Amino acid sequence: QTKSIFNRRGNWEIISSIMELWTQSWPVMVSLIGLPVFFLVFSRIKAGKFSSPKGPSNDWRMVFVLLWAIVPIGCVVGLDFFQVAPVALERYTLVGAAAFPIFAGLCLGCLGTNLEKLVLAGLIVAVTTWQNPIFESLASNRQIPRFRLEDWETPISEINRKGSKSRHPVFVFANLIEDQDALRNPDNRFQDYLLFPVSGLYQLGRENRQVSAGPTLEFTHFSNDQIESIKAQGGAWAIIRSNLALVYEIGDEVRARTAMSIGKRVDEVEVSILEGKTLDNPVYLMSVDW
Repeated sequence: QTKSIFNRRGNWEIISSIMELWTQSWPVMVSLIGLPVFFLVFSRIKAGKFSSPKGPSNDWRMVFVLLWAIVPIGCVVGLDFFQVAPVALERYTLVGAAAFPIFAGLCLGCLGTNLEKLVLAGLIVAVTTWQNPIFESLASNRQIPRFRLEDWETPISEINRKGSKSRHPVFVFANLIEDQDALRNPDNRFQDYLLFPVSGLYQLGRENRQVSAGPTLEFTHFSNDQIESIKAQGGAWAIIRSNLALVYEIGDEVRARTAMSIGKRVDEVEVSILEGKTLDNPVYLMSVDW
C-alpha cells in the first residue's frame, strides 16, 4: 500500500509548491520570529549584556522552540527541492505552528523594560491582525470572507427527480487529485472512491443507469464508449465541481462529440447548466439532450 501511494506522487506535484509555501510562511516568521529577535537583541545591546536576565536555561528553551518552529518547514522544503517527495504544503508544517507564538512569548518575557514589552506586543498584534485573511478581505473587498458551501444535494435531487431521464448516464467530475486516472484505471474500488460525493449523505439513484467518474482537469473528459452511451440513451447528466469556465469547456466538448456521434449539427444538441442554491457554490449540474 505504501509503495502504491509513493507511485502516485505525481498527483501531489500538481499542488506542491515551495514558492506557495514560502508565501504562506514568511509573514508568520517575520511577525513571530523576526520582530521578537530584533527586540531581544536591541534590549540586550542596550543593557550591555547578552546573558538572559531570566537565566541561561531560558536561552536554551528559546533555541529549542525556534527549532521546533523552523525544522518542519525546512524538512518539507528540502524533501521537495531534492525531489524526494512533493510535500511542500502548509499542512505538513502544522506540527510546528504552535511554536511560533510560544517563541514570541519567550522573547517578550526576556525584554528588559515594560515599555519594550508593550511596544513589541503591540507590533505583534498589529502585524498579525494585518495579515489575517478576515482583515485583508475587509481592507480590499470591504466585506468579511465567506465560507464556500458545496451544494451536492441540488444536482443529485434533480437527477433523482427526473424519472423520464432515469436511464441517462451520469458523469461525476469531482475535481479530485486522483480523478486524472478516471478513464485509465478501471479498478472498481478506485472508481467507487471517485464517486464518493454522490454516495454519501445525498445518494444518486443508480438503478438502470450508468454512473461514471470523469477526469476534471484533463484535456479529454469523455471516452469514446461514454459518448456512445450518451448516444444510446438519448442524453446524459454531468455533475461538475469546478469553476464555471471549466463547466462550459466540458459542455462544449460533450456537445461537439455527441453531435458528431449522432450525425446532427452542434447547435441541435442542447446543453443546460443548473447552478446550486448555496453561496459561492462550485458544484454544477449539466444536462445533455437533443
